[in-house]
Amino acid sequence: MMIVAPVVHAKPTTKARLTVFMFSCSTQNMDKKSAAAPEIWVCAHCLAPEGQHGITLKACTRCKAALYCGRACQTAHWRAGHKKICVTPEE
Repeated sequence: MMIVAPVVHAKPTTKARLTVFMFSCSTQNMDKKSAAAPEIWVCAHCLAPEGQHGITLKACTRCKAALYCGRACQTAHWRAGHKKICVTPEE
């Protein structure tokens, strides 16, 4: 049995990304595997993955850290608190 647990990473200095971790519940194969978890870039507001349904993510023009699928998500995320942590890379 395989369990898939999505984890969203979002830091002010890095782009938001979705990392999918797969855990095996079988007791037969409990050794650690060195396979890297796939990283999928997602919208910072609605978590829509890049590439799905032709979505191209665009970075925040100020901090370049947050990615958005469209203007509506960018505005909603800004009002939800992104403006408090958004700084230019030079700051």
